[in-house]
Amino acid sequence: MSFLLLGACAASEQPPVEPSPTEAVAPAAPVAPVETPEYIGIVTSRKSEYVPAAFTGRVLAVDVSQGKRVRLGDPIARLDDADLKSQIEGYKAEEKAARSQGGAAGAEIGALRKQLRAEQRLVRLGAAPPMNLIKIRSQISALGANGAASASQANVPRAKREQAERKLALAQLKAPVDGIVMMIKAREGEVVQEGAPLARVFDPKDLIVRFAIPKDQGKAFPPNTRVELQVEGAPRPIWARVERQSNEDPSINLIVVEADIDDDKLAPDEISVTATGRVRLVSSATGETR
Repeated sequence: MSFLLLGACAASEQPPVEPSPTEAVAPAAPVAPVETPEYIGIVTSRKSEYVPAAFTGRVLAVDVSQGKRVRLGDPIARLDDADLKSQIEGYKAEEKAARSQGGAAGAEIGALRKQLRAEQRLVRLGAAPPMNLIKIRSQISALGANGAASASQANVPRAKREQAERKLALAQLKAPVDGIVMMIKAREGEVVQEGAPLARVFDPKDLIVRFAIPKDQGKAFPPNTRVELQVEGAPRPIWARVERQSNEDPSINLIVVEADIDDDKLAPDEISVTATGRVRLVSSATGETR
């Protein structure tokens, strides 16, 4: 009986199971989610215009502040036009003097022509030598040349005067378009050179975002790629679509990407020109960032 019990016990014992080399012996470590790359983007406008100084002069007043909305023709700044007015008066004097010389020559020519007609009658009667006619005609010709020269000389200060008067009308610098004033460089009291940009007006109705990416990531941002812009303080993400890439400086390993912001879905003043934010790539299939 004991032999039967021992046999039964031996039969019930199984050999130990060896672990399979293809099966995990411990729980798998969780896979860390892949972070979506982010890039610093700057909001700007597709359309903008500079406000240049019409002439060299001192800035009397600056009528706008950074970020102010303006309409076409609104005052931006005013230049001191005292020197320009003085120049205009000088040009007027030069022009008047040159015209006076031409007028005097014209009066002399008139008198000589009367004398010429009288001499012609005397020559026909044999009372005067023909040489007198040659002499008078020579004097008329010389005076005519002097008069033409005086008239030409008057044209020079006249042209300068007219140009200065056009500049004088621009002493009050005005907004060239409706928009938002940014990049104000005018400072009251400083002297600015003619043509120097004193401010820039951006059209807020057509915004874009620009951001730089490494060159080796350029293929990830072909035209029409959707990107998400998150601006600090904005209540929600802002969507944009890539329009183009530009390699502005070949010596730098970066590409500048330009994306068009969907302006129609923006609330008034939701974002502003020169605002900065984080740009992320969006999956075109799911509409989610990746």
